[in-house]
Amino acid sequence: MSEIDEILKSPDQVLKEPAAFHRLDHLIESLPDDQRALEWSRVAGCLEARGLSSGHAHFRLGIWHLVNDTDERTGIKHLELAYAQDQKFSGRKEPHRMSAYRVLGLIKDFLGYLSSKKNWQVDQLQPPYRRVLITTLLAVYDEPYFEAL
Repeated sequence: MSEIDEILKSPDQVLKEPAAFHRLDHLIESLPDDQRALEWSRVAGCLEARGLSSGHAHFRLGIWHLVNDTDERTGIKHLELAYAQDQKFSGRKEPHRMSAYRVLGLIKDFLGYLSSKKNWQVDQLQPPYRRVLITTLLAVYDEPYFEAL
C-alpha cells in the first residue's frame, strides 16, 4: 500500500486537517508529471465518496490542467469545483477569500482575453510558452506581498 493510500484510509477527522493535504502535496508533487493528475483525481474521488471536501484536490487538478493542457476549460472546471467545495465546507473562512476563487478571478478572464487576440499574444497559450505564462501568473499571485493586500 502506498503512503497516499494510507493517508486516504485515515479517519475523517485526520483528512480534514491541513497536515494531511500538506503530506499529499509533497507525495503527489514528487511523482512524474503525467501521474499527478491521476493521483489528484483519485484523491478527489475518495474524498467525495466519504462526503469530505475535495476542494484541495480539485484546486491542484485545476492548476495542473491550466499548466499542461492547451485548452484551459478543464482547468477552469476544476477550479470552479474547488470553489464550490470551499462554499460548502469552508466553515469560518469566506469562500471568496480562498485560493480557488482568487485564482479563478486571476486566470479565467485573462485567458479569455488572451485567446481572443490574433497575434503573438495568443501564441503564449501554446506549449512551451503556456507553462511559463501560467506559472508566472501563479507566482505573482503567491507572493506574500499580494496576499497581504
